[in-house]
Amino acid sequence: MLAWLKRFLLGREALPATTPAGAMQHPDSGAAASTEDPLEAALQRQDIFDREGRATGYLMQLRDAAPTNLRKRAGVRALLDGVLIRELRNLVAHWPAERGCHIALGPVALADPQLAELAPLRVTVLLDLDLRHPPRDSLIQHIVTLRRAGLRIALEAQPGLPGFEALASRTDVFIQRFEGQRYDALRRTATLLGRQYPQCQQMAVEVSDPEELELAHQLGCVTVSGNFSQLRGDWNGRRMLPEQLRVAELLNHLDDASTTPQIAEALRQDIGLSYRVLRYVNAAANGLQTPAGTVEQALLILGRTRLYRWLSLLFFTSRDAPGGSPLMEAALVRGRMMELMAGSLSPKAREELFMLGIFSLLDLMLKLPMSEAISPLHLPDGVSAALLTRSGPYAAYLDAAESCEKGELQTLMRAATQISLRPMRISQMHFEALAWAQALGDMREAPVQIS
Repeated sequence: MLAWLKRFLLGREALPATTPAGAMQHPDSGAAASTEDPLEAALQRQDIFDREGRATGYLMQLRDAAPTNLRKRAGVRALLDGVLIRELRNLVAHWPAERGCHIALGPVALADPQLAELAPLRVTVLLDLDLRHPPRDSLIQHIVTLRRAGLRIALEAQPGLPGFEALASRTDVFIQRFEGQRYDALRRTATLLGRQYPQCQQMAVEVSDPEELELAHQLGCVTVSGNFSQLRGDWNGRRMLPEQLRVAELLNHLDDASTTPQIAEALRQDIGLSYRVLRYVNAAANGLQTPAGTVEQALLILGRTRLYRWLSLLFFTSRDAPGGSPLMEAALVRGRMMELMAGSLSPKAREELFMLGIFSLLDLMLKLPMSEAISPLHLPDGVSAALLTRSGPYAAYLDAAESCEKGELQTLMRAATQISLRPMRISQMHFEALAWAQALGDMREAPVQIS
């Protein structure tokens, strides 16, 4: 964690440019498009988990409005698939080890020569095909070529259909889609596939709650994705840990008129936190000739803004959140995306929107009602209003970030209009934010323990 925390502490401005070569080129602002019928989509991103609950990859796709004209639909899908492939190429440099990437693509995209370049992402291509018809020979050849290049192929579990039967032997993963399906039908399919194709893994998608998660495991699904991973529970009656309350007190000192000596004195009252501050400052600023030997020196090196970010990460993690790393990554990606959306606003507003993004998952991280989770913090009014009542000047930014992550284009379009951005531009910012978070380093190491 030190590697990426060092970069996080030293500021986001030190990271690579957020618009890499080959990125989507769209206006930064303005709800009105330059063409009569602009291409719009929402970048959906979900975590994929193994049977032990470890995050092993992402499920990503660009979701559009699905026009009813089939010919137009095919053309739009081909354009969006090309955008997705080009954007993913920009993630290769900092892709986290042992994370895979599952991407849904139509048949035209399989001929894209850039697709094979995504092999370092450990890509699994989810073929979006009409399996009622046999595939063309050219499609089969593309599949053979991609598998030789190191990519895996996933197929909807629809045994008996001509397209499925023709491609099943060239498939690595069968997709069991839970939404709208009866469990007995899913079980019959899983049993049949396990008997006929024992070499293929099964993956469950659109799993909505813990009960469906257990059913997916009973079916033998090796990996699972769905909204179950970010469900809010009934956490009334839970209380914040004393360690978190101490961190919250320090955050409030940083946000008020307290002087550096006052902040240092508050830090010295917690020996563990004092040690951590000195250790991380000296690790992050190892170019200094003389390392920080006191808390006051550490504060001068970091500054309030960077110390606030570091303490915010400590506030996120606790002994009660052993699986918090994927949520921390999601929070950082969301915070960065919202900061990018606020590019034309004041520095103060951009920092507050970054804060809103990372704290928007605080209730999930701490397993507390949001009102309880933020009660010890003196958050700005705009941040609190967006978190508690979805109101105020920042609410539309949070709506835009969440709807993009979920792939809900219609909701994203409404929010995007309010903040004068195009949905496709927000999707690009989602890509950029993910690249930024991954450039920080491997988020999946053990989270910081407050002790």
